[in-house]
Amino acid sequence: MEPEKKLRLIHLASSHLIGLTNQELQLAKAYRKSGLGSILIVTGENEQVSGSFSQLKLNNIPYQVISGFDHHQNFFGLVREFKRVISKFKPTTVSVNTNWQLLIVGLSRLPSLNKFRIVYTVHGFRNNSRFKSVVARFLIGLLLFLFADSINAPTRYVRDEFKLLGYKTKTIPLGEDDVFFENSSLPDFSTPIDFCFPGEFRKGKNQRLLVDAFSQFLEKTKNSQSKLYLCGSGALFHEVVDHAKKLGLNGRVIFTGQIGRKEMMELYRRCQVVIVPTNSETFGHCIAEPLIMQRIVISKPVGVALDCIEHGKNGFIFGTQKDLVDQMVSVASMDKSELERISHSAGETGRRFRWADVAKRNIEELMS
Repeated sequence: MEPEKKLRLIHLASSHLIGLTNQELQLAKAYRKSGLGSILIVTGENEQVSGSFSQLKLNNIPYQVISGFDHHQNFFGLVREFKRVISKFKPTTVSVNTNWQLLIVGLSRLPSLNKFRIVYTVHGFRNNSRFKSVVARFLIGLLLFLFADSINAPTRYVRDEFKLLGYKTKTIPLGEDDVFFENSSLPDFSTPIDFCFPGEFRKGKNQRLLVDAFSQFLEKTKNSQSKLYLCGSGALFHEVVDHAKKLGLNGRVIFTGQIGRKEMMELYRRCQVVIVPTNSETFGHCIAEPLIMQRIVISKPVGVALDCIEHGKNGFIFGTQKDLVDQMVSVASMDKSELERISHSAGETGRRFRWADVAKRNIEELMS
């Protein structure tokens, strides 16, 4: 029997209070296209994007809904329910994405008859509050030590946060929807440079720093046309709006509010440069998405930027606010051919985030 036929995978594809997520749906579809032997998706009853369950059916992907699976209650009832699932499916491997799932699956494996590997993919943990970050890393690390046979870290940053578990940790990036690749094209550099940043307005995202840097950029370049687009909502939204007004940036800093994926892609197409000023990113979809769409990314050395951005070749890395202003001025002064070269290189880098490639690397790990 060929190795790929031996794998019987249960993939937990939902998230707390969300249910079946679009990201896990895309991974499940990539698994199916890869010819993966036997797969069963386990999820809560909700779906992040309407029609997700229909997509599973359309792609002939078996799934099992466990009611209440994504609510942090009735824990032992969920353990019993999951035991029934593994008793029927008899998996060789179970892949999980949250600590709640890890506990449920870990306890379900305790009876000696249940022999399967647990592979955990780290999607996030608290990282802006130092105290909460330390506590979260300790608790997650303890759970991973006790229950996980293998760990997938989406970036080197995450891998290094759990150095003591390095012996069972692999760095495998997350994937991005094919729609970003389908809408990828070189930016129009015949018009003034526009900048954007999609992110929740909260501590650590640093939209205020970005507004200050943009103000200094305008002053240094005497630029009368460039705009900065800030997408999202959150606790600090009105504070940043007021700050932009005080700096006289009405009409130059555009606050779009919360927008959907379609509107986000349209904004990427409008802007040539995406700036990521955050203190930390577990992965950073706000870095991967614009790279795929051949936008020039100017990022702090966080998340996947550390793994894939080569300064000056396919994007730029900055440390301080002054560094950021200098990079913005530098990009705005480059000739069209140089900007197109960097954008093209960014698109080449973005190819590593295709779900087909990510699924292939995950399957190699699932079968190791």
